[in-house]
Amino acid sequence: NVELWLKIDGVEKQHGNTSDMLFTVQKLIAHISTIFTLNEGDLILTGTPSGVGPVRPGQMITAGLKGLTEITFGVHERPKAKL
Repeated sequence: NVELWLKIDGVEKQHGNTSDMLFTVQKLIAHISTIFTLNEGDLILTGTPSGVGPVRPGQMITAGLKGLTEITFGVHERPKAKL
């Protein structure tokens, strides 16, 4: 089981654990790998804990897996489509 979290501008907005998921990570990997070849570095997106909300340009998001890794990135305004 892995604890996961997400912060916006340093304020924790989401917190969860893989033990809260309907299917274990192992079962997800086993099933997905029957359909796709999984390679090192591939991401499997499984949904999100409660606490989903909007973000604004200029905010910083940090997401992490306790004891494993974390990533920080900025929110930017979407470029306008060229017609």
